[in-house]
This record gives sequence, C-alpha cells and structure tokens, in this order.
Amino acid sequence: MKKRRFFTAAPAGRLSCFIFRASHRGQIYSRCPIPPSGTADPLDSQERFLVDNWGVLAKRYGHPYWYIGGHRDNYPQVITSKYPIENIKKIIGEEPNQVVTHGAGWAKIIVDEKVLNIVTLHTWPQQWAFRTEDQEASKAENGGDKYRRMEIEYICKHPIGTSTNATNEYWMMMGDFNSRNRTDNAIYRYPEDSPKFLTQDYIAQETPYVDVIAKKYPNEFKTTTGKEARIDYVYCTQPLFDIIQYADVITDEYTKPVRDPKELSNFWWPSDHRPIIIDFDLSKLK
Repeated sequence: MKKRRFFTAAPAGRLSCFIFRASHRGQIYSRCPIPPSGTADPLDSQERFLVDNWGVLAKRYGHPYWYIGGHRDNYPQVITSKYPIENIKKIIGEEPNQVVTHGAGWAKIIVDEKVLNIVTLHTWPQQWAFRTEDQEASKAENGGDKYRRMEIEYICKHPIGTSTNATNEYWMMMGDFNSRNRTDNAIYRYPEDSPKFLTQDYIAQETPYVDVIAKKYPNEFKTTTGKEARIDYVYCTQPLFDIIQYADVITDEYTKPVRDPKELSNFWWPSDHRPIIIDFDLSKLK
C-alpha cells in the first residue's frame, strides 16, 4: 500500500494529529482538534464545523466510522477508522478534585478478531493547577505538573489499569500530554528530580506502555512542536511495538508551525503540533 500522509483536510487552528496507518486493509487516525474557526475561543455549535461534523470530514478520506472521547470543552480527541469503533469509556474525571480537564476516551476496534484498545487524551496545559485561585503561587509550586500527574494516573487506572493481562494485549495511548520526558533531558537539562517529569515517570514506572518514538530513536530528540519540546506521545504495549514497520515525527516545511499573521487566538498554520506517524503491520497480530 502506498504511504499517504493525512495532516488536515480542513482549516484548523489546533489539530494535534496522531496518524495510525494500518498496513493491513486500511487506516485508523486519531486527532485532537478544535473547531476550524480561526480561533481557540468557544463558539456556539451553529458557528463551527467541528467537532459535530467529524463524520462528514472523515468520509472525505474514506473513513465511515468516527468516535469522540469524553471532553468538557473544545479540545476533544477524535478517532476515525475504516473499521467499526466501539466506545468503552468516555473519561472526564470526577468532581471536585479529579477533573480530567480536556477529557480522554477508551475505544476498541476489532481487526481480524483481534482487539485493539485505543486510549486518547489531552492533559491540562498550564503551569498552574486547574481552577487555582492564585496562579502565580501555583506556578511556583509546580501546580500544573502535579495536576497532570493526577490526570494521567486517573486516565491510566481506568482503561489499561482494569486489565489483568495488559502486557500481552494490544493497547495504544496517545495525545497531547503537555509534559516532558526524562529520556529527553539531554536537551532540557532539568534537575533529575524536576516535577516536569512527573507525568511521564508515572507511565514508565506504573504501566506496561512503551514510548514508541523514544525507543525507536534512543539517541535522537524529536520535537513535536515548533520549538524544542516533545510533549506529544504515542505509547503502545510490547506486542504492538513488535509489529511497527515505521514510526516518526514528521518535521518538514509543511508541518512547521507558523503563527497566524493576524495573531488570532492560539491559532497556528497548519497546527501548533507536528504529526506522529506509526505504521503497524496488523497482519502480524497473533
């Protein structure tokens, strides 16, 4: 099958695009979008195309199935597929102290009678904690990093944490984690005990997930933004990692984030994040 890149098929301000191209009979894509309105500001549904019309957009590139994860605002994650998608859980956390701010989703896709568990997420982006009254004080206490640590534990415990055999199953987790990984610290040069690593440390220490890009490129830094920051990740369990044919962060002139010349609210062309492409040979699923 000829490789085909999909980044965005419609104007989009923030389209953090995680592309899963299955080399066995079709594709599965996952994205983190907002309405293509030229702004990140909230809009009434009648004034925007996404997220309600993702099904219309997906059909344009041959995907009859689409799924939207749990969300509280304009930052949901969307999966589109040539295979039927089953919702297992839409995750928004619990009030008052375990709110998953931008939500997460757990979906299942069946390929040749094999179950693929796909978890999508978008964690809190700010340096201060969610709903804090004193943002500066919270920043000084690394409130944002601590809040993301809470979110990732909640997200992991509900999908993959419910399985007693996850290590041997087919699990993926992906999204905008808004957090740094200590495997990239040759670039960041943070102290070893930096709270900035809390979120990624939890995944590495408490789950069977493999950081695909870090393991494929152990001596190379792959930024996922317009600056030097790898904050977007694709994780999978070892059985899926073993059938990866290709994986990379696409860094070229097209994917380079460019600030909108009108300086519209949080708007970048074609996105403020770069796409990650993973090719799995699903014919090798056991």
